[in-house]
Formats: sequence, structure tokens, C-alpha cells
Amino acid sequence: MKKSTFFGMAGAAAGLFTSLSQANATINLILNPTFNPGFTDWVVTGASATVVPSSGPGFSNAAEFGNTVDTLSQAVPTISGDSYEVSFYFKITDTSESPNNSFDVTFGGQTLASATDSLFPNYAQLLTTITASGPSSTLDFTGTNAAGNILVSNVVVSDNGVVPEPSTVIALSAASLGLTGMVLCRRKQKFLVD
Repeated sequence: MKKSTFFGMAGAAAGLFTSLSQANATINLILNPTFNPGFTDWVVTGASATVVPSSGPGFSNAAEFGNTVDTLSQAVPTISGDSYEVSFYFKITDTSESPNNSFDVTFGGQTLASATDSLFPNYAQLLTTITASGPSSTLDFTGTNAAGNILVSNVVVSDNGVVPEPSTVIALSAASLGLTGMVLCRRKQKFLVD
């Protein structure tokens, strides 16, 4: 096999993998995902939510829900039918008073998580994928804790786009390799004729 043929095939394969990996690149649509500084870019409803220093995976601040029902909201632009990945870290460290805590998370009106009188003493990550139903979706965190020990941080919403089926990716890969093969055969025939 000639070097030019090998490099041509390698280039075609690299182009295919580059285009597939670029389709998976993610951008966080949430502004101020770690609440630093404060609640900038978030809409806060209620009187007891605060931002506190709290060390977790990749962050040093967290939103803390207090003894009244508080909601933290942020609207993000979405495309109806696209798949979105929603991720955040949370911790609930006190259930000593009853009823003690409630914590609900929605995206575009769809419930992602709901917990009552639950205990998560270490940071846990919630990671889920959801389909948007309109041009804008609001992420809402609603919580109350008599002792003020529900913490949330490192919030990420990213557009995964319309996820292609595996058969589509296989078909595109086969087509790309087939076209590369045709080009190489034509080159070989051209050299034989000349």
C-alpha cells in the first residue's frame, strides 16, 4: 500500500471521528453554576436561601436552602425535541426535626428528583437526560430544611442534540469508508491507464 493511500484513508477516518466527537462536545447552558458570586443569574423565590462555602467535586460554594420554602430558578434556551443532560451535586445533612426537609427538582415542568425527609450526608451527583418540549426550559430547585442543611452546586445543563441511532452512525461510517475506497480504486485505475 502506498504511503499516500494509507494517509488518505487515515485522514478520512480521522475526519469521521473528529466530526462525531465534535457532535458530542458540551457547553453548559447554566450561568453561575457554582453560585460564585452569590445568586447572580438565578431567580430566588423565598427568604432563607443563602450561598455558603462548601467543598465538593469541582466547587467551593453551594446554595443552601433554609427554613422556608425557597426556589432557585434559571431559564435556558432549548430546542423542542432535543435531548438535554442535567447534572448537579447535592447534599442533605440533617433530618433531626420532623417534618424536616423536602427537595424537588424540575426542568421544563418535568420532575427530575423529589425527596422528603431524606439523608445524603456526602455530596451525591444526580445526572439525567431529558427531552425539551419548548424553546425555553426552566430549571427549578425547590427546597426547605428546618436546620438549613440542603446544599446544591455545580449545576450543568447541556444540549446533547437529537441523538442519532447507532444504525445511523454505522451507515455514515460505512458510507465514508466506501467513498474512500472508490476514490482509491479510481486513482489506481488512472495510474494503470496512464
